[in-house]
Amino acid sequence: MEYMHLAFLEVNSMQTGAFGWALHTPEYHWRKKDKTFSMRTIDIICWHRLERDLKLFMTSQSELGNVPPTPSVIDRAFTCSGIHHNNKQLKQNIIRCWKWYSYWTCRLAYAIAACESVRHDRDNGHRATASFEWLQIMVQQDWYKGFIASVNTTCRVFNGSVERVGVIMDIVEPKLKQFLVEWLMYYGVPVWYRWGCREMDASKMNNNLKRLALQPESVQEGSTFMTKTPTQPDVVDPRALLNAFIAKRERRTKEIEEKEADESRRRKQRDDAGGIKRVKVFIWEKDDRGMYKCQVVTYADKEDTLNFYGKEQRIYNSVFGEWD
Repeated sequence: MEYMHLAFLEVNSMQTGAFGWALHTPEYHWRKKDKTFSMRTIDIICWHRLERDLKLFMTSQSELGNVPPTPSVIDRAFTCSGIHHNNKQLKQNIIRCWKWYSYWTCRLAYAIAACESVRHDRDNGHRATASFEWLQIMVQQDWYKGFIASVNTTCRVFNGSVERVGVIMDIVEPKLKQFLVEWLMYYGVPVWYRWGCREMDASKMNNNLKRLALQPESVQEGSTFMTKTPTQPDVVDPRALLNAFIAKRERRTKEIEEKEADESRRRKQRDDAGGIKRVKVFIWEKDDRGMYKCQVVTYADKEDTLNFYGKEQRIYNSVFGEWD
């Protein structure tokens, strides 16, 4: 069970979590000379610093609590510091980095949980004292407040509010050095195990297994309908606002084109010119609820934004002079 720390992996992306201040969607630099894309230097430094701090604090916590070393799956999470030949490749690498950064937070969460267990045993069962000592050590080591707050709201949260991946275990024939189910559940890690005839027979001779038996109300709730006529839940399309905007814009465009036939020549000239000085540029991005929202692009970022997105990802409306 040397890879048990992977059970502490967070399900949600780090981009929208407590470390979003460091792993926000980065701005990019487009080099006109060779038409390549890269992240800004300030974003690269910020991402590198966060990865370094996560690894350093994870190591210090493991050494402080004499936590057995765990094998590392990766050496580093940040791999976007180079030059990319197209914007699609850069965006894919950024998304992959967000996922790999979750690996360092899961190792840190595991180290904190193991270290707290050691202090809990040392303090004769006073977990509150262990938690306070963990935070006091961070302050004494002069960690910056933004990092302390982020760790305290994600890696240190074990009450179930942070959704984690969990682990599947065999409780009848446990593997060598298998962790206790109660320990994982206490630290908010989901544990799945089979409960059938073999487990019920084994629980008759083992009180530890008997405590893991399913409660009757849980079995009833999971195997029966709570209502006689269940209804289909409403499914909200995250692109509903965007689709409604596009449909309304098309209807309005047709109306204007019919009333302003004499402007068609000048409009065609604008389309052929393809200029961006007098046009507006909008970006549709997902919010915290997964819904697409419209944001205006500043004048200085118009050209870079249009170059960042491919031809199939942008729409130009010559009537209103807008890019979406």
